[in-house]
Parts: sequence; structure tokens; C-alpha cells
Amino acid sequence: MRNYYRLFIAALLFMGGCSFTTDYFSDTKRQQLADNIAAFERLVATPSETVALLDSVYTERTIKIMGAPIKTYETTYYFNANGQQYTGIYNPTEPPTLPVITIKYLAEDPSINSVDPQKELASLKDESTSNLSLYIGLGLMLFGGFSGYSHLSAIRKRKRAKELALQQELEEFNRSKGVLQ
Repeated sequence: MRNYYRLFIAALLFMGGCSFTTDYFSDTKRQQLADNIAAFERLVATPSETVALLDSVYTERTIKIMGAPIKTYETTYYFNANGQQYTGIYNPTEPPTLPVITIKYLAEDPSINSVDPQKELASLKDESTSNLSLYIGLGLMLFGGFSGYSHLSAIRKRKRAKELALQQELEEFNRSKGVLQ
């Protein structure tokens, strides 16, 4: 029964790998990423600045990298532009102490905003040239495929052994009854 569970997990790994690989080749994702890069390039070229109010509640997460704890923070900011309220996510390196920050936004579309648009643009460009999704997908597919094949082989081998043992028992029984010679 344990091999069936392992076979199921191998199938899940293979399907996850297919998902990552499909995501890498997705035209929709590439187009969305290209649109975001174009929008942030416009934001870097012609930014409008305003003061945004920080949400008083922030999330603190502790991540251990090579055993060293690193704290990250995340909070939401709000600002008004063109008579409407917009929001964004702010990730400071320290807990926010001031209730306001200066943000930059795109005048024709204030929903495109950032505290540091240059950094975000660089991150988007890195993401557009990254092959990580493809490598993870191929790795999961290979691992899931080989793992599934080995567990399926083990299930077949055990089934053949049981059939062989049953056949030998049947032959022994028939010999003892004098049916076979």
C-alpha cells in the first residue's frame, strides 16, 4: 500500500513539474510581464510623487537563511490621486515608525505605483529573463517520472512474485492430489 502512496506522490510531482514548465512557456504570463515592465519603465521615466498613509498594522515574518534569522515586514499604504483612493504594498527593512511615506505613481494610471520603482523594474526584468520556472519544472518532471517508474516497477514485481507463489502453491496442491505428474 505504501508504494501506491509513493506512486501518487510521484504523479503529483510530475504534474507540478508540468505546471511549472507550462507556466514558463505561457504567452499570457509573458505578455503580462512585458506589460508590467513597460508600465514601470513609464513610471521611472515620468513619475508623479505624493504622500501615502501607511496602515498601522504590519506583518512581520522571520525567515531563516543558512541558519540566520532575517525579519521581513509588509504593510499597505493608501493615497489619493485624481479623486480616487489607491493602495499598494510596502516592504520596509525595519518596522514602520512614521505613518506616511513618499511614493511614486503613474499619472495616467495611479494603480501603477511603488515606493521604489527602479528596484521593482529591475526585479521585473530579472524575472523576465529567469529560467528558474523551467528548471524547477523539468526537475520535478524528471524526479516524478523516475520515482513513479521505480514505484510502479516495485508494485509490478511484488504482484508477479505473488502470482508466481500462488501458481507454485497451486501446482503443489495439484501434485499432492495426483492431478499433475
